[in-house]
Amino acid sequence: MTKGKTKWIVLLGAVVIAATVLYFFGGMTDEKVVRANVGGMGYTVEEGRVIDRTIRFAFYNEKDEAVAVRAEIDLYIVNSLEEIVYDDVITVEPKDFTASSSEMRREFVLHLTDEDFVPGSSGTGKVRCTVKVGDATIETGAVIHESFLPVKQAQVYIPSLPMEVEHITVDGFRQSILKIEEVDCYTACEGENCQLMFRLKGRKPEGDDGRQADRIGYRLYDADDNVLKEGDFYLKDIVKGDSFVSDYVYQENVVPGGEYRLELYGFDGTNR
Repeated sequence: MTKGKTKWIVLLGAVVIAATVLYFFGGMTDEKVVRANVGGMGYTVEEGRVIDRTIRFAFYNEKDEAVAVRAEIDLYIVNSLEEIVYDDVITVEPKDFTASSSEMRREFVLHLTDEDFVPGSSGTGKVRCTVKVGDATIETGAVIHESFLPVKQAQVYIPSLPMEVEHITVDGFRQSILKIEEVDCYTACEGENCQLMFRLKGRKPEGDDGRQADRIGYRLYDADDNVLKEGDFYLKDIVKGDSFVSDYVYQENVVPGGEYRLELYGFDGTNR
């Protein structure tokens, strides 16, 4: 085979590959879009918190085929109280589309974090958008049934940290010293019913072999100094020198953005 023929075959192959890639990623931006679909909000949870939210967009031509196109999405999200928590205009290009994992179609996936929102007072709501593709304008939307929207975080006043507390057994024996280094607080809403979740992080500088659970007492107050909840954090299998992260404690019916106070103290079994 001559060098000239080889060169033409290579060029032809490159053109075929480029055309295939261009078609797959929606290079055909002149297609007429007649329908747009917005999926419900997906999410990723880490340590009990929603850290990433996704909204999927798909555009269909007259043959009802999902296509990748250049589009302008005027998107806003309102919660169930009609508070606008997101409002932005997004421009997408064909290269921004990917193949759906659930079915072979092209779609655009928008990723949103807490920083993209203006927190409201409800976790559910609606996605509404106006899509402009060429000369076409399409109104569409979706309902957010689950509590994916970020809400105003309760303001929880905590003791000065780090602080050390003791666990005293019923017979007066000091079972352990526990050093509280961090209090982790988070507010989430099931619709308009909001709850505060909080937990402790720290370590055990002194104590036994962990056969008996160590306990740290807590008391949660509202802004009027009424006691809302009190009890103990149970720390199991913690030996001297270990770090610990407690389970979350949940308080229902809190006010998003409201003020609360958390009191922490040692466990004294002789007074129980």
